[in-house]
Amino acid sequence: MAENVTPTRGKPVEDKANCSPFDLGVLFEELRQFSDQRKFELINSVWRTIMASLFKTVLFCGRNNIVFRGSRDEDPSNESLKGNFQALLYFRVESGDTVLQEHFETASRNATYVSKTIQNEMITTAGKYIKDQLSAEIRASKYFSVIADEATDVSNKENLSLVIRFVDSTQTIREEFVGFHLCEEGTSGRAIKNVITNAVADLGLNMNDCCGQCYDGAGNMAGRLNGASTLIKEDYNKAIYFHCMNHRLNLCIADTCSYQLVRDMMATVRKLSEFFNNSPKRQQHLVKNIKELLPNNNHEVLINVCRTRWVARIDGMDRIVEMLLPVASALEDISLNRDENGDRGRGDWNVDSRNDAQSLLNAITFTFIVAIVVVRHILDLTRPLTLKLQRKEIDLLKAKDEIALLKHALADMQRNIDVRHHQLYVEAVELGASIGVQPSMPRVAVRQVHRANAPAADPEVYYRINLTRVFLDHCTQHIDRRFQNEVYSCYKGLYLVPKVMLSNAAVWKARVREFCNDYRQDIPNIAGLDGEFALWERMWRDQQNVRADPIPDRVSDTLAEVDKHAFCNIYTILQLLATLPMSSASSERSFSTLKYLKTYLRNTMGQERLNGLALMYVHRDKNMDIEQLIDLFAQMHPRRIRMANILHDDGV
Repeated sequence: MAENVTPTRGKPVEDKANCSPFDLGVLFEELRQFSDQRKFELINSVWRTIMASLFKTVLFCGRNNIVFRGSRDEDPSNESLKGNFQALLYFRVESGDTVLQEHFETASRNATYVSKTIQNEMITTAGKYIKDQLSAEIRASKYFSVIADEATDVSNKENLSLVIRFVDSTQTIREEFVGFHLCEEGTSGRAIKNVITNAVADLGLNMNDCCGQCYDGAGNMAGRLNGASTLIKEDYNKAIYFHCMNHRLNLCIADTCSYQLVRDMMATVRKLSEFFNNSPKRQQHLVKNIKELLPNNNHEVLINVCRTRWVARIDGMDRIVEMLLPVASALEDISLNRDENGDRGRGDWNVDSRNDAQSLLNAITFTFIVAIVVVRHILDLTRPLTLKLQRKEIDLLKAKDEIALLKHALADMQRNIDVRHHQLYVEAVELGASIGVQPSMPRVAVRQVHRANAPAADPEVYYRINLTRVFLDHCTQHIDRRFQNEVYSCYKGLYLVPKVMLSNAAVWKARVREFCNDYRQDIPNIAGLDGEFALWERMWRDQQNVRADPIPDRVSDTLAEVDKHAFCNIYTILQLLATLPMSSASSERSFSTLKYLKTYLRNTMGQERLNGLALMYVHRDKNMDIEQLIDLFAQMHPRRIRMANILHDDGV
């Protein structure tokens, strides 16, 4: 071998004169000719190549949620006892990875680096690498907010999903998942508080830089005395608590839908979807009726109504209204036990199916039809707001504007209740006529406590008084109560946004100063605020007349245009405002990852392995440096004999 050929770190050894590029047997045989330094360089390079192959396979499995091990994982040479991880390694060998092939052929049994223990260590290493990268970005931003929510996995363990919101170096608002944390001490407010603060400390972050926290409205999270948010704010007064705006809206709708007529209609919608979705035979019959009666319809499945996500409930009602004719026809066929030719009593439907179908058919009354048409229309007004509040870039200003828009839409409907109700009633009459249901109203009794009982001359007036007006009033009242001005506790800083500033020239400086008083220790140059304010207002007044693009009307747009060196105070204020969270949707999105990873067949997974897999899956688009991964693995697990000196380029 020519000793003057020095392999590059992490590259395969190559000697064109005496051996193939990856012939480990020849390499180890001729290493005796070299100096200790040269031996170390060659061995280091080869083992880095081997570890690179292993880590690439780990990342492939983690990013694609591929199970690493099968039912058994004892003998890699036996196909029936080989897990996915080992099978993929041998696939690499068959595809031409000669270094890995030589490693498997020459390595001792306890040094193959494919055991379940090594797999767990590599998974943990990959998870720590991702967390370290995210932590570095958050620390560079300095300010952050905490978003958290709880979920129970398949093994009946309570996991807290933690998401960090911050503004990165490109002025982009980001919400990044950083892991699941087991609630070992319970789910009390103090226990949750300890989990959150410990998790933030593990990331290398300082809770003194936490300027916001966002959870749902559960008592252990939002309780006034012992809730996690209250306990955290006692120790870190900048960490303002925000009740998730989506949860607020959902609670408004949930309270409104507790009205008897609406609750009965919702129960019927849920039973209809379950009746067909829980039986392939019934579903096939429904599809057959849809193709015959609505050949141009795009949907063939009813939506299972979720008890918590109200957007799903709206979609479920939309689907029932859209397919009511084939649904009613399918129920009639099943209840009468019709066969494929339509002959009554000659089908093969069992007694339970026939009885359930008849019960549901009896529930599709005119009252049900009017209720689903009216409630669907009113709740459709809330759909855009629900979807917008789930966006990462939503800020207090836009949230306030969107909620105000919803309030105005509901108020307009209240003012024109007669005209709007008549339109909805006509739609309900036409829908009922399509399935043979005639307009009717419940009997008015002398004393009635279980349903609406206001007297009326005809069905249209009855449903306007007892349904549309009542439901609309309840919806408006609940939204006004849950979205009062104190909800926007930090809204005063929003006057710094150019469009708001130009519209409030007389008061914007005083309002922003009030906001700054709560964050005096974070403002770089509090004495220079007046000068910056004057220049900031002059700059945007000049641009207002010559600018082709619209003036920024939200914090994220303003943040992208501010010069953080010329306007250091204003940039910091905007950064703080952009970091404040409006919704806990990002933490709830991670629950689907938890369901993918911990399944009925994989329910005893350790917490470190779970987090490593979750981080790889959630952040599968993140670029990961294999060489840095190998270095981190060697640092975290130095006991491995052949990895003992892999970090020391001098061979010591």
